[in-house]
Amino acid sequence: MCWSPSLVAPLNTSTLPIGSLPENNPRSGNQLISRLRPTPGCHRARACVPSELMFIRILILIAALSGPALRAAPSADPVLTRGLQLAISSGLESCLETWYAGPPGHPEIHPAFNARIVAETKSLGDIFDAEVLSVQSISKRVTRYYVAIYFARRPVWISIERYASRDQSFYLPLKYSMEADDILPAAMTEFPQ
Repeated sequence: MCWSPSLVAPLNTSTLPIGSLPENNPRSGNQLISRLRPTPGCHRARACVPSELMFIRILILIAALSGPALRAAPSADPVLTRGLQLAISSGLESCLETWYAGPPGHPEIHPAFNARIVAETKSLGDIFDAEVLSVQSISKRVTRYYVAIYFARRPVWISIERYASRDQSFYLPLKYSMEADDILPAAMTEFPQ
C-alpha cells in the first residue's frame, strides 16, 4: 500500500516547545503516521514521496542523456598501430608506406607527400617511441587519430583520418607539425587556470 504524504499537514516545529519535537516525543511519530491515508491503486510497501520520485526521474534523464558519452571510445585502427610500430623499428618511411599502401597491385597512394615529410623530419634523429593520443569518430565513415611520433630531438604531432568507403578503407592525407598546438585540439593542449 502506498501512503500519500500530500494528505498530511506539515509539522511546524518552530512553534513547538523543545520537549515536544518528534524526535523527543515517542507519540508524535504515531500521530503523524495515523494521519496518512492510503492512495488507491498503489500497492508498494513504502511511502511514495514526491521528492523521491522527482529524484528518480532526474537520474533516469541524466542516464538517458549521458548514454552516448558513456559508450566505448573507438580504438586505434590495426593498420595505424602497425605503422607506428614500423616507424620505431624501421623508420618513418616504412610507417607511411604501411598507411598509404594502395590495394594489391597498385602503387603507393601519396609518394610525393611521403617523400616530403621524410625529408623534413630527417634532421630530428631516430624515432624511439610513438603513441596514439586520441581517437575521434567524426562521422560513421571517418575516424580521426591524433598521433605523436617521438624523434630524438623533438616530437612530431600528426592528425590523420581514416575513411571507410563502400568497399575499402584508407587514410586521407595527414597533417603534421613540430608544434602540438597546430595539430591537437585545444581541449588537449590548453588547461584551465
